[in-house]
Amino acid sequence: MLRFVKNTKKKREFREIGDLTVHEIEHAEKTLIKIVQAKFFPTEDSFPNMNVITDEEGIKRVKTRITEWSDNPEFIYPIILPDECLFTQLLIEYYSPTKLSCWRTNSRNIKGEILDSKRQKCG
Repeated sequence: MLRFVKNTKKKREFREIGDLTVHEIEHAEKTLIKIVQAKFFPTEDSFPNMNVITDEEGIKRVKTRITEWSDNPEFIYPIILPDECLFTQLLIEYYSPTKLSCWRTNSRNIKGEILDSKRQKCG
C-alpha cells in the first residue's frame, strides 16, 4: 500500500516495480505499529504504572529493568501493543519461534514424501 501511494506521485518511468524490499516491509510494519498504538493508546495516561518512552521513529516502548543485554536494544525496550488487537496476534504469530519449528516439521514431511515417491518410481 505504501509503495502504491509513492508510485502514484511518480512519473511512470520512475515507479518501483517487483517484489517489496526488506526496507519497505520493515517500514510498513513500523507504520502499522504506530497506527495501532495511536488508536489504542491515545495519550501518555494510557500507561499509568509503566516507564514508557517514544523512540526516534515514534514507536512507544517500555523501559525494562533489564540492563545487561547491551547488544539488543529491542529486548531492553520492547514495543507496547494491545492484547485485544488482531494485528498484535498476527505479529506474535508471525514472529513466534514455534512457527519456525512447525515449518521445519512440515519441510521434513514434504522431503520424506518426495523421497518416498522417488523410491517408488525407481523400484
